[in-house]
Amino acid sequence: MGEQIAVVLDTNFIKAKGKQMEALLQELEEKYQVYVTQISVDERKEQTCRDFAMGFKSMEDFCSEFVFVMGKLSAPDKDEALSNLRCGMQSKYESRFSNRLIPLNASKELFETVLERANRKTPPFSTAENASDKGLKDTLIWLSVLEYFKTSGENEVIFVSDDNGFKKEIDFLCREFGEVTGKKVIIEGSNFYNSMNESKNFESELEQKNTKIIPPDINQMREKIQTVIAELCGISDFDYYGNPTWEKTFTLNALVDSVYMEVIFSHLKDDIMKNIFATSVPANEVLELDGRISNLIPIPMETLEKVSQLYEEIKANMPDFLPQFYSATANIINGNFKFELSSQYSTSDFAELDEEEDPPF
Repeated sequence: MGEQIAVVLDTNFIKAKGKQMEALLQELEEKYQVYVTQISVDERKEQTCRDFAMGFKSMEDFCSEFVFVMGKLSAPDKDEALSNLRCGMQSKYESRFSNRLIPLNASKELFETVLERANRKTPPFSTAENASDKGLKDTLIWLSVLEYFKTSGENEVIFVSDDNGFKKEIDFLCREFGEVTGKKVIIEGSNFYNSMNESKNFESELEQKNTKIIPPDINQMREKIQTVIAELCGISDFDYYGNPTWEKTFTLNALVDSVYMEVIFSHLKDDIMKNIFATSVPANEVLELDGRISNLIPIPMETLEKVSQLYEEIKANMPDFLPQFYSATANIINGNFKFELSSQYSTSDFAELDEEEDPPF
């Protein structure tokens, strides 16, 4: 087995992958030693805290709005909540990456180095005339990577970033990395991960050509269908106290079947294109045929795109299973069916049912 290669992920890559990050890390770790820098972790913490603080303002408004109805309400302490959030995120990153979390050793020497690079516009500081100190964060990340791999880590490194401070100065930075560490670095954009998958797909295609029958991974596809279509039906989140919540995006007043779903999927891509710049879409915009959909919470556009990708994947790779796919999605969506008691019955018709008896069905 050859020597392992290190992969260092920049902040923009971590943010872009979002909730898919854990699955992506597991896949990368089959082949690489994966690192993140403390600077990237700190940046992600502050990005998350800014989003949280915006929601916190809404909570303060809520307490103020309902003071006459519910009496005086006090929003939790904002600074304390943000401090707990930062500590919690730091702990999770430390637990996940352990000794593959690259530190920043703040010192007078580091400050002087950064200042010198800023004055000389040394990459990843921007070399543009009017760029001021653009590239400070990238420079701190780069210096921490140089310092770490000078004495530790693997001999070959892939640094993944879409920042122009790195992408436009690849030759200079690769040369500097070799001079400082005596090791080799390759700087890639986030398409590095896509290229890795394309390579896997190519190998898979070759394998399929040399094999008469390759049964699809039905169990994996079942789980994927269940997960993706469930996201279409409702939104999972956490309340302020960390408890999981789930809210429906719509309700049905009549059940759907496989024929209904086939029609829905046939025009789903067109419906997405009609709303391409929207961040979310009411359910009836994409799921309505005959008035059986009642909107609740708008469906995130990201979810609709995942559903469309799932459909296109099955249509391309498992066309013989499309009828089963339509049937499976119909069963999941019917979970949002809202049963309403017919007016020909009254609650008194059920009064004799003993609460401790099993219902007669």
